Amino acid sequence: MASSLALISVSKADIANSVIGYFARKQSRPVTDFDWTTEIKDRFGYDDNAWADLAPGISAEPWMKSISVKIARPEMAGNTSIDKLTNLIWGKVPKLVAPAGMTAFAPFTIPGAAATKESGNKKKVTTRKRKI
Repeated sequence: MASSLALISVSKADIANSVIGYFARKQSRPVTDFDWTTEIKDRFGYDDNAWADLAPGISAEPWMKSISVKIARPEMAGNTSIDKLTNLIWGKVPKLVAPAGMTAFAPFTIPGAAATKESGNKKKVTTRKRKI
């Protein structure tokens, strides 16, 4: 039986390139005008509210949806450069990402792991040792 599970791989460099691409398109600039240290907020004169207002737009990008990450307006405040935004996004990337539109994962049970028994209103957890 073939699995329909498709996992994606993303690196911090992928995220940095996507952040650069987003601002290059937004500012109609070539990607070569940006690097890891580019201070976007200062360079393009965003005030605090305008900078915070970018969060929903960045979150709506297809690449952000594919990694299941959203940025809230308040999170933009201290993250004003390519490297800071990249680190913010990277820190929110789940360790295992399901592609957009995929159903939830089924719980995974390890054979021989803790088993739960109901006894009245109390739950008793028992463990079994496996011989190796």
